[in-house]
Amino acid sequence: MGICEQLASYVWRASWDTISPEARGKMRQHILDSLGCAIGALSTGVVAQLAADEIELRASGPCSLVAGGKTTPERAAFHNALLVQALQFGDTFIAAGEVCQPSDNLAGLLAAAELTAAPGREFLAALTVAYHIYCRLAASGVPVAGKGFAPTIQLAISLACGMSRVLGLSEHQTAHAIALCAAGGLTVASPKNSSSAESRGLASANTAFQCIHYVRLAQKGIQGPLDVFEGHRGLEHLLGKPFGIDWDNETYDAILACSMRRFNADFHAQSVIEAILELRGEHRFTAADVQGLQVDIFQAAYDRMGGTQKPVRTRQDAERSLPYLMSVALLDGEVGPAQFELRRIQGEDVQTLLRNVTVWLSQAYTARYPDNLHCKVRAGLKDGRIFETEKSDYPGFFRRPAPVEQLIEKFKQLGRLSASDRSVQNVIEAVARLEQRPITELCTALREIRPESAMSSGSAAA
Repeated sequence: MGICEQLASYVWRASWDTISPEARGKMRQHILDSLGCAIGALSTGVVAQLAADEIELRASGPCSLVAGGKTTPERAAFHNALLVQALQFGDTFIAAGEVCQPSDNLAGLLAAAELTAAPGREFLAALTVAYHIYCRLAASGVPVAGKGFAPTIQLAISLACGMSRVLGLSEHQTAHAIALCAAGGLTVASPKNSSSAESRGLASANTAFQCIHYVRLAQKGIQGPLDVFEGHRGLEHLLGKPFGIDWDNETYDAILACSMRRFNADFHAQSVIEAILELRGEHRFTAADVQGLQVDIFQAAYDRMGGTQKPVRTRQDAERSLPYLMSVALLDGEVGPAQFELRRIQGEDVQTLLRNVTVWLSQAYTARYPDNLHCKVRAGLKDGRIFETEKSDYPGFFRRPAPVEQLIEKFKQLGRLSASDRSVQNVIEAVARLEQRPITELCTALREIRPESAMSSGSAAA
């Protein structure tokens, strides 16, 4: 069999019972985390306007919009995927040369599952399979990013597999759905220093839109190029290396290697922010006491966020600046969506402090990546004292899972940005019951979120 057929067989061997209890529990946590990001994004900048337009202009259809009505499967997949990505606060999988957000699978599979009123267990199984495929492709050593492409190719393949499962395609149809989606999945990556949160979110949202369309075409008998991987000028030829995955012997547990972010910042900055906040809390100093900050960091973080001192004036700048993230963490005691508002970024206090941050590259810490996010942070005070701490991870890193209470609190904090407490609690309860209930129960809870109720109650309280 070719790779498309092997993947199709792998997808249809899976069931909720073949997935380990550890992976099942973590899957529900990732769903809650991703939905929290989506709800929190409803009041965020350009994305909020796009979401409002989508709700206002919705077509009739069977699939739910977060905080809106119903629309077509394609539009629902696009809208909800855009929200999941918007805050750049979601889960992350890292491998040598690749950084991906497997939660990009959620919105597309949610639309497909609602279209067929799938049982929650079937949705959970399909999403776990999609996560595994996405992560294994990213970890295969095929240089997708190295060739200048975005991780939408891995996403297109994993979406095809998960959607085919919940839509009830046959194994033969699934192979053709994979072929169609894989053939259309390559997206040129934006230069890393010019890619905004909105543009990155649009790429994955557009992939979700496209894939559910292709999968439904395959369900109706449209055939794709089954040799899209290994054929002449296929993906493996284009990318320069075969994926080399033995799908006959794969498990479904890659979600256990996925991390969730504690702070609303680039994944590579999570341990640094954790270190800053620990020093701040333990030694009780403030930004006014600080002469300078220094961090030793691994190569990937240095290249993405700290290699040169650049002006930080926009959200795009702030997202990719360790000096800004360290400074705002010390000043505010947190890094959340509020720390990326333009007035906060351009505040005199943070602009002054970030100019006193030095970022050093550590070869020793680089050798430990991606199994660790090692860093050393030093704070030099004006009175001559120096405090330092080292971190190799943070609560939420795959080697150090976050307590459930922390995940729920993150969800509630994000939810309160855009929704009422009752709406937020309804989603929490629907996710908790998902294994025993149809997917439509969760979709209803998401559709019935009312952002304006949160704003009204906040205004009344003020």
